[in-house]
Amino acid sequence: MRPEVRSATVKYWLAFLPVNTTHEIGTQLMTRSTFILGIMGSDHSEVLSPAITKAVALSLTLLLNDDSKASSRIAAMELLARGFATWEPYLKTSELLRTLFAYATSEPAEFPVSGSSSGLLSSSNTNSSGTTSAQVTRQARNSIFQIATANTPLFVSTMTFDLMNAKKPADRTAILRVISLVVRKKPALLYSSVPRVAEAVVRTLDPNVPNMREVALQTATAMLHDLVKTYPSIDFHGPSQKLAVGTLEGAVIVYDLRTATRWVVLEGHTGPVTALSFSPDGRAVVSCSVQDSTVRMWRPNPGIFGILASSLSAGVPPGAAASGTDKGGRGALSASQKAYRTYPFGIDGGGERQSELPVTIILRDVKFEWPGDKSVRLRVKDMVMTFNV
Repeated sequence: MRPEVRSATVKYWLAFLPVNTTHEIGTQLMTRSTFILGIMGSDHSEVLSPAITKAVALSLTLLLNDDSKASSRIAAMELLARGFATWEPYLKTSELLRTLFAYATSEPAEFPVSGSSSGLLSSSNTNSSGTTSAQVTRQARNSIFQIATANTPLFVSTMTFDLMNAKKPADRTAILRVISLVVRKKPALLYSSVPRVAEAVVRTLDPNVPNMREVALQTATAMLHDLVKTYPSIDFHGPSQKLAVGTLEGAVIVYDLRTATRWVVLEGHTGPVTALSFSPDGRAVVSCSVQDSTVRMWRPNPGIFGILASSLSAGVPPGAAASGTDKGGRGALSASQKAYRTYPFGIDGGGERQSELPVTIILRDVKFEWPGDKSVRLRVKDMVMTFNV
């Protein structure tokens, strides 16, 4: 399309955007203008001025929140996600994500796919043309994945904030379902945020918050199971109800799920914790960092200080603490311990630097195995190393 034709097209359709229309011109015309300019902005952002980009972004959100036609809502979801980098400066991005979270976790009967509405884009002719609620849910999930890829920090911060501050139990459960969805379908997206996500999930099990633990227990337990199954840097020991989470800063944080508090922090690695595991009896934790080329062994025991700190930290939100800061930069009241044994190791990567193992390789090919109580195997790609505990 020649520049002059493109400019004329933008100028013509701009007048019909919902946010620019002061009189009734028909739903189809407003919808068409929003999608034409939405496609242009998503694929060629330079053709729209900032003022026009803002108008298109707001018009897309009107279509997203309009209940009269599901096919229009699906198209709005697709365009908002496809051109997210273009629309982001003009949107309430957290609110957009919350809307998508709701659609992604709704049951078919929980939102309409056709019918009339009194909103700006309402019309008596609102046939969904075969569009189903399942299609709305599927597109919402795809849009979440696209936005999470474009701005992972925004996605994670919105998710964890809503998880810990949800007003209704159903809202908290919906967020847990979204996290599980991302862990199962796009695990690499959350790799660097696993410690933050895990702590937020643990907080939903706080027995000191009335009714929260009871309502969230089943979904939170399933969520933690997904995390443990997917990421080698997190493990759970059932009999002791302890959850260990490795951080990118080199610490291992052990939580007591009975009290939903940090139990002890294990410090020593100088690189990100790549994998960790509890011993079968739960008395030891073994961890490795491919970047610092060490395997470290710990016997977590918080002592009197740790027990006291754990009891005091119940109900303290992540990041708030009376004293101390862990290597993840978050406030902590839990005790800190050093490894009792350290093993250096090397990996022949054929010239590939150990610190540059792709996330996909870490998720697939790095793990600990316990052939017995006194020895543990570390698998890194095709290499197998055995260490005495």
